[in-house]
Amino acid sequence: MTGCVSLLLAVALALVVCMVGDTSNRGWPAWRVAAAPAHAGSLNVTQLREESLGMFRFGYGHYMRRAFPQDELRPISCRGKDSQGGIALTLIDSLDTLIVMGEQQRLQEAVRWLAANVTFDLDARVHVFELTIRAVGGMLSAHMLIEQDPALVPGYDGSLLRLAVDLTNRFMPAFDTPTGVPLSWVNLRHGQIPGDVRFTCTACAGTLLLEFGVLSRLTGNASYEAKARAAVETIFAMRSARGLLGNTLDCDSGAWVRTDAGVGAGVDSFYEYLLKAYLAFGEPRYLDMFSELYAAAMTNLQLDPSWNGHNWLVDVDMHGGQVLHPYVWSLGAFWPGLQVLAGQVEEGAALHANWTAAWARFGWLPEMFDVGLDHAHPRENGYPLRPELMESTFLLHSATRDPSLLAVGAALHQRLADNNRVACGYASVGDVTTGQLEDTMESFFLSETVKYLFLLFSNASALVDHFVLSTEGHLLAPFPGTSGEVDRETASLLLNHQRHLNASQPGGGAAEARRQQQQQQGQQGREQQAGGVCYWSDSPAQQQTRGREHGQRQAQGQQEERQQEERQQGASGNGGTGAGSSERWQEALAQQVAAKCRFLCQTDTAASEALAQAAQELRSSLPLLPLPPGALPMLRRRRCTTCRQVTAAVWQAQRAKVAAIQQVARSKAAVATAKISLGKEPAMAATGLAVKRQFLCVVEDSTKGSLGCSVFKEIPARQISPRRLKALPQNYLIIQLTEPTPEMAAAAAAALAGGAQQQQQQQQLQQQRQQGCSAAAAGASCAAHGTGAAGHDPAGLYPVTVEMVVLDGRGGGKQQLEALLADFGPLFEPGCTDADSSSSSGGSSSGGQPQAPEPEQQQWQGRRLVVREGEGGGEGRRHRVVYLSDSAESSGGSEQAEEEEDGDPYEDPDELERREQLAAAAATSSSGNGGGEGGGGGSGGTAQAQAGEQAQAQAQAEGEEEEEYAEEGEEEVESGEDEEAPPPSQGQGSDTGSPPPSMVLCYAEGSAAAAQPLDACTPLLNGGQVAGSIAVVRRGGCLFIQKALAAQQAGAVAVVVVNTDDQLMAMGTDEHGSQTDIPAVMLSAADGGALLAALVAPDATSNGNGSSSGSNSGTSSGSSGSGDSSGSPQGSVRLRLFSSREAVAAGVPSDRCAAAAGGGGAQAQQAQQQAQQQQQQLQHQVELLMSPQAQAWLFSRMAAGGKDPNKALAQILGQLQAHFQASTAAEAQGAEAEHAEAAEEAVEQES
Repeated sequence: MTGCVSLLLAVALALVVCMVGDTSNRGWPAWRVAAAPAHAGSLNVTQLREESLGMFRFGYGHYMRRAFPQDELRPISCRGKDSQGGIALTLIDSLDTLIVMGEQQRLQEAVRWLAANVTFDLDARVHVFELTIRAVGGMLSAHMLIEQDPALVPGYDGSLLRLAVDLTNRFMPAFDTPTGVPLSWVNLRHGQIPGDVRFTCTACAGTLLLEFGVLSRLTGNASYEAKARAAVETIFAMRSARGLLGNTLDCDSGAWVRTDAGVGAGVDSFYEYLLKAYLAFGEPRYLDMFSELYAAAMTNLQLDPSWNGHNWLVDVDMHGGQVLHPYVWSLGAFWPGLQVLAGQVEEGAALHANWTAAWARFGWLPEMFDVGLDHAHPRENGYPLRPELMESTFLLHSATRDPSLLAVGAALHQRLADNNRVACGYASVGDVTTGQLEDTMESFFLSETVKYLFLLFSNASALVDHFVLSTEGHLLAPFPGTSGEVDRETASLLLNHQRHLNASQPGGGAAEARRQQQQQQGQQGREQQAGGVCYWSDSPAQQQTRGREHGQRQAQGQQEERQQEERQQGASGNGGTGAGSSERWQEALAQQVAAKCRFLCQTDTAASEALAQAAQELRSSLPLLPLPPGALPMLRRRRCTTCRQVTAAVWQAQRAKVAAIQQVARSKAAVATAKISLGKEPAMAATGLAVKRQFLCVVEDSTKGSLGCSVFKEIPARQISPRRLKALPQNYLIIQLTEPTPEMAAAAAAALAGGAQQQQQQQQLQQQRQQGCSAAAAGASCAAHGTGAAGHDPAGLYPVTVEMVVLDGRGGGKQQLEALLADFGPLFEPGCTDADSSSSSGGSSSGGQPQAPEPEQQQWQGRRLVVREGEGGGEGRRHRVVYLSDSAESSGGSEQAEEEEDGDPYEDPDELERREQLAAAAATSSSGNGGGEGGGGGSGGTAQAQAGEQAQAQAQAEGEEEEEYAEEGEEEVESGEDEEAPPPSQGQGSDTGSPPPSMVLCYAEGSAAAAQPLDACTPLLNGGQVAGSIAVVRRGGCLFIQKALAAQQAGAVAVVVVNTDDQLMAMGTDEHGSQTDIPAVMLSAADGGALLAALVAPDATSNGNGSSSGSNSGTSSGSSGSGDSSGSPQGSVRLRLFSSREAVAAGVPSDRCAAAAGGGGAQAQQAQQQAQQQQQQLQHQVELLMSPQAQAWLFSRMAAGGKDPNKALAQILGQLQAHFQASTAAEAQGAEAEHAEAAEEAVEQES
């Protein structure tokens, strides 16, 4: 047992050293944020718009010639087929698309043919859900648009509305079930079909609300919406305790047939129509249901990030929450677009990146694929031309105007054009793994897939501010709401829609009378409805009764919510109860809501002007599309309300989940603690040392591939007898903290001293930055302006100039942009310029490339300039970085230092051999890429990959050697003589992997390259393009330091971060104080937008390859590291970063200097806390107490599962460290509260 304890102790101590010294994060899998292979710089958006229009004309034209009036086209055999009774379904589904595409003549021909020929009196079995969203929705959308602009179809008499009423009436027998939930199938002539299936999917029964609600408002017949709403309410009431809905239910009994919950097939559009019904009708009940279900989905369906690095939304059991299978439904690709409509843009963008990665991985989106993007489902592996990813791309671009999304759309479009076009249309994919096509083209390809691509390339972002898009992509104008939400600007919409009411049905006269009655009731009647369905035939007394009932339900619901919130606060376990905790929670929630909804809820003049301008652009792009008056303010107001309510619902649901988890953990801890019987004597460790503190760890699987403590609790430091220890369950581990031995204390003190030295270096660098702030304030002291707002980093106040040169083949143009330097990486010496002025970007005669003098000839104010330059990413991407040496001596000083290092008598011979091997590998890589920094394309990328593999193999061998050393004994570990690992911020931006000559730059220049992904939150996929360039990234998604490290790892020489607004802000590092070897600066949204626009300009100089990425989009995204630069212009935009004296003299506002002072105080406080934690580490050593049987169980468990003991013990020790950090923070908060209370008492006594 002593030997096992010694081994565990040795491993634990080694892990403590690793935890303190290694703070680097393992990179995400390459597929996670794989961008589309098309490059923004090669796009011609106008051409893409015309090509998408041509795609529609080709498919629609062949349908009319080869398949009409049958339902669908068989594009390979060039014939038609009937899928829903033979009603010309593709024609009906494409009516509003004809208006969007500007095909007025074809629209008139279609409407007149339908009015004269189509009938629904057919002995045909049809699907209620499919025909509702395709046929009813198509006819209602076209009817409303034509009513808005009668010139679209002169002489139109309301025939489409009559047909929609006729078809919907034939669906009504489906609702004749005991539960009111409609059957999936009916016969158009006979109604319910004896012996047919009596169950339906959740989405099938719940996705009728929008079309039926529109029909009720256009006809005055409330029964349509009442039937659809009753079905939705029934299903909503069947949700589980987790707030989740199952997949399939019995229409007669109301029991769940399938309890798998998700956002894919069978459930997807149920969520969608609750939100869109609120946006269309303004009914608060729909928003209430959506908010609750959305929050439950985001809380329970997100896959743990330990599953291959990202939180997909997957299928789980609606009751227990267990993941049911490792597959994702492609229908779930609509979810990011839904999140955009609900104001959750950041979450939508993050999830959308996964879907584009899946498309790039498989070439299309298979119906199902595994969460790791390794393979498609063995059966559900086809792609029937679904539109969900195109829809989300369009909606996300509408909200962000991110140009990279145009590249995503271009890749989607090109794939369809190159691989799905056949003789008579566009064919579905039967198997994405083989590319085999099927002879089908469903109607939604023309009504949605092509439409969304056309809208994406048509500057139609404002469309969502004027229409609600159905799940089939049909354009529906919003209606004035009930409950006092009626807008005067939009009240005329209802009258316009009912103008042809007499023509809609035989009882048109009665309907007209009802319209006059409701018009007389006016505003008062609508306000008294207070949240009910739009019951047009109700009397005022009925409306008042319903209003009172709704008020009572609302008051009761609010009371229940308050009680639930009080219970959650009591069970939160976060150390705060009562009014103070509630106020802090409400304040945090208010800040979250304000941050997420600031754009949707803006009502100032600037926002109104921007919306008006967007509407004008929409009219210019889609001249045939009439915009409903008053829809803009109505939809913006409803989306603002949605954003606020949904954000709060998610916040509350996640908070409740945390409280529930904490409650379960407390219960488990109580059970586990009860099994331990401690004696009365103080505990003594096996080493004979007194135990100061003692903890219980119940070892179980915590995350995929590792073990951890499912219960971690401090117990009294009293002795446990060997008999009672042996009686404990095998997975019980006791962690004991004892006084360290003198040898270990000395080693820890040495490590602490090393950390103090590193901290001193960081403080010196910080002082330089504060001096830069003072200089920026024209000599005024930052402290003179007060402390300012805490939390700002002073480094962000260091002014830098970004000089941009666009080489467009016509001589280019130079533009200087203002930027701020990050709180990490090198500084810029103000006023420092190269000795040779011809090195300015764009100033030379060789295409804008610098003419660099020899390094030893360059000096600035007596100090030597060290120059690093080379090629990267191909010809035309020459970079140049000039460092300011710390001394004025020649390069002999560095050589002498190297000679002294080589002559170190304590140098390990094995270490020398290892360095020689790494140097040889680096030389091979350098020779392959032209000597540039970070590698490049072509053969250089291959050499670089080989060098990386050699380095990885060497690192693995070293790890095995270190494990052998650990097994030989504890002495070397305890003595602290092992060489310390390099810090995680060690850069890869230098030529040979060495650090830069100094942390002060004269300037840096090179070609600009947009990172892929643009947020640079994961390893870059276009490393061959970024290497040797100045990487351009976008703010958001992760820490600034992560973006800079990702760019540095790809070989960039500098980073430019584009902000999301026109303000410049400080860019801080992480809690570990990580640094980079390359500089990082921030540009405002306006200047950064100009830079991105220059990168994506269609007339920018290119290498002649054009946009050929669509043909190879099926290749794995993981292999795009070095070859992805072939489709983008080389060196078309060059940047030069420097700090001019003029920029420094211009200064910054005094409040920013105040922020610098506040940030410095916060940093000093953080450093003090870290020093206290390190001092506490000197006071303890870790010992693990287990019985021999428990030790055998633990190691056998690790071996059986292929788990690494180091990782398992690191997980356990990590929880121990987290416990200390939490307790330290709690003590600090307690001391601060006591100090504040004492100060208040002193003030009261003085008064």
